[in-house]
Amino acid sequence: MKSKLIVYTLIFIGAILCYGCSDEQPAVQLDCRDFLLSHLQLEPFAGQDIGCRSFYTLLEYEGELYTYLDNYCADIAYFSFIDCNGELFCTTQESSCNILSGGTDMGILGF
Repeated sequence: MKSKLIVYTLIFIGAILCYGCSDEQPAVQLDCRDFLLSHLQLEPFAGQDIGCRSFYTLLEYEGELYTYLDNYCADIAYFSFIDCNGELFCTTQESSCNILSGGTDMGILGF
């Protein structure tokens, strides 16, 4: 009886852990991505060669998504971070804006 309880407990814990391991993106992130692509009139990034074209990178910071303009071939003096409402959140010129150092790069959004 005790071994059955342990087995059922392990199966239950395994099911909970597997349920949380989904590759699907939360609806909020998908809505934000779609909104930013439309708002900024971007072509979605799908692995194309970017070359020296400017592009928007998606960044997660404290559970929220932001995007900023970047370019592999140009030195950009400062970055402006745009939130999921299309509003300017902050720029790296502001001392209180530490999104770039504290955020997680989520990849290229579009160009």
